[in-house]
Amino acid sequence: MIADRLYERARFVAFPIETVTANDTFAGFTMRKAVGAKPLHQLFTPIDRKTEFPDANFRFMVRAALNLAGEISNINKLDAIVGDINESGALVDQKGRITVIDSDSFQYRSSGRVFRCLVGKAEYTPPELQGHSFKQVVRTVNHDAFGLATLIFEILFMGRHPFSGTYKGAGEQLSISKAIQEGRFVYSPHKALTQMEPPPHVPVLADIPVEIAVAFERAFGSPSSKVQIRPTPAEWVPLLEKMDKGIIECKANPAHFYSKTATRCPWCRYEAGSRTVLFVLQQPISFSSTFDLDGVLARINQIQSPGTAPDLTSVLTIANLKPSETAKKLKLQIWARKAAGLAVAGVGIFLMFVGMGWGFLALLPASILFIAEPSGPAAVHRERSRAESAWKSSIENWNRNAGSAKFDEKKDGLLRTAATYRALPDTERTMLQALETKKRDLQMRKHLEAHRISSANIDSIGDGRKMTLRSFGIETAWDVSAHSVRAVPRFGPVLTKNLTNWRRSVEARFSFNPNIPTDPAEIVKVRAEIAKRRSSIEAELLKGAPSLETIKAETMVRRADAKQYRATYMAYAQAELDHKYLKDRFTF
Repeated sequence: MIADRLYERARFVAFPIETVTANDTFAGFTMRKAVGAKPLHQLFTPIDRKTEFPDANFRFMVRAALNLAGEISNINKLDAIVGDINESGALVDQKGRITVIDSDSFQYRSSGRVFRCLVGKAEYTPPELQGHSFKQVVRTVNHDAFGLATLIFEILFMGRHPFSGTYKGAGEQLSISKAIQEGRFVYSPHKALTQMEPPPHVPVLADIPVEIAVAFERAFGSPSSKVQIRPTPAEWVPLLEKMDKGIIECKANPAHFYSKTATRCPWCRYEAGSRTVLFVLQQPISFSSTFDLDGVLARINQIQSPGTAPDLTSVLTIANLKPSETAKKLKLQIWARKAAGLAVAGVGIFLMFVGMGWGFLALLPASILFIAEPSGPAAVHRERSRAESAWKSSIENWNRNAGSAKFDEKKDGLLRTAATYRALPDTERTMLQALETKKRDLQMRKHLEAHRISSANIDSIGDGRKMTLRSFGIETAWDVSAHSVRAVPRFGPVLTKNLTNWRRSVEARFSFNPNIPTDPAEIVKVRAEIAKRRSSIEAELLKGAPSLETIKAETMVRRADAKQYRATYMAYAQAELDHKYLKDRFTF
């Protein structure tokens, strides 16, 4: 590498520049120093990012992924293969620039010879090389493509490994390397094929541009696929450049940036579900000091309520309504039966009067004809009940849409919001005072968060299991609990006990110091939260007067459109008239 002067052709790769000897004995190499750069995994793991890269947002992370793809592409152009791509093989600085290190393990061709890469980390090794001895393997760009795609995925998905999830198939839970070997990409939309479920609350492929999602599916394959022709490092560059241009700011939380192709902010969804903060503003949100609350309220109060809706029956006048022909025919049938009943009764009484005692037998059918109701009126009564129910629903709908309820509810809500706005200074003081009362708890949390699982020596918890824990949001001693660990695949009672024992040992080393001021980062969180509320309330109140005007205008339009209820009212009025007509014995 020195002889081929690779360091001159790759500025951000730690290629050796010259050899160093001591007493004619080889001692090492000189290389460029990546000043201020830190391991890449400290950028994409949330707990490290908040301390090591406090100003980094999602746009910064996309650009870091873009720079990483560019550097790996440059290395491949030099006829070199990184081979041992992993989370510690690259450094990133505060500007998002990437420096690839560990060039001594690269595979390199020179003067007809191939110097193989003899090492590799299973979690970044493609399925076709899982379990193979690297001493016999000549690596290719397609192999590098798998490791690069895994790192890019971890950057975009907050440290989640693409093959770390819950196996829903038969048998035991899969290790990450086993899931890679079987092509079980956890975030694949083909879940019936992969039988894998991602950790809870995490982002999904729908949260990123479809071109990026397709590239991940190409890179990671499926259980039924053979060796994939994966996106090369050079192919990732334009994809990530396009993604970078499509990053937007979250309206609910200015610390959040995400792809405009997502239906909603994935970080808001994640933080709400996991109660873990991914991005923290280092300075409170700036807001307009010119906001005139009294002026805004004056405009809101100037808009008068549309008042209650007019009586719907007065709007829908009906003239000359007469009993229906059906009702008239039923009335005639009723009286015909009664007349027939009277006639039969009369005959029976006459027969009894002239001495024919059996005439009383005619009284039974006579009473049936006179008293019993025919089936027709019952149908009219049922129709009246149905029409009455429909009319009541129409009145309720009219009062709701043509009345002042919606307007009054909106106005009352705006006034309550204004009161909340006035109380924000008191709310901020209360929240800051609460920090003082919780000082011991905050110090304990900071102490536990300072102990990373990734750097801890815990019985039976190696790199693969640590990566699985990270994928399920367990990064520090603070995240460890029996409940949270048991929810992670392949963590049974023994491993859970090992982790909880480790947490207890960390807790035992905690010492509370009441003289230490409240953590400034916690104060910033409170002030950022208050500023966020202030900004949100200001936006809502500024929209208040136009919203009320719109509601009022819509209400008046609905009042002018009462004719839609005419058919229902006509049906009810007709049914009511027919009902009364049939009950009245003397009206025809």
